[in-house]
Amino acid sequence: MGGSDAMTTQDDIEARVARVAMGDRKAFRALYAQVSPQLFGICMGLLQDQTKAEEALEEVFRQIWQTAGAFRDGGYPTAVWLARLTRDVAVARGASPARAPVGQSEEARAVADCMALLPQEQAVMIRRVYLGGLDYAALAEEAGSGFDTVRRHLRRGLASLRGCLGG
Repeated sequence: MGGSDAMTTQDDIEARVARVAMGDRKAFRALYAQVSPQLFGICMGLLQDQTKAEEALEEVFRQIWQTAGAFRDGGYPTAVWLARLTRDVAVARGASPARAPVGQSEEARAVADCMALLPQEQAVMIRRVYLGGLDYAALAEEAGSGFDTVRRHLRRGLASLRGCLGG
């Protein structure tokens, strides 16, 4: 998935949310299929309980259906709004405040929200290289993967991250 794929995904999400705002049930189902795994991951990460996470995800999609028309991007892509809405619902349903980022700048929250939407493997690799200081070769050895595989995962993750952040 290159940079254009990340943008297509973001464009798809934005278009579907716009259609959901008009009451389009087919777009709602497509949006659910596209983003529910990532949003469920946010719920699980914050709530640490499958039943609570499933209930939170149901509430997230209820709110999406009801409030999509009021969504304003504030300079951030729709995926960031979805991640923030999910985090807010999870916190309201009892997620540990220590698990939910607080006191961060708007930009830091946007990056955290977009990182939460990445596939787990890509997010871990990005953190290990860019926050943990590993080079690609060390990460490849640690992951038991080839150098090119690690590089490909990082490129795809960074492209998705860039697309999510609107850049």
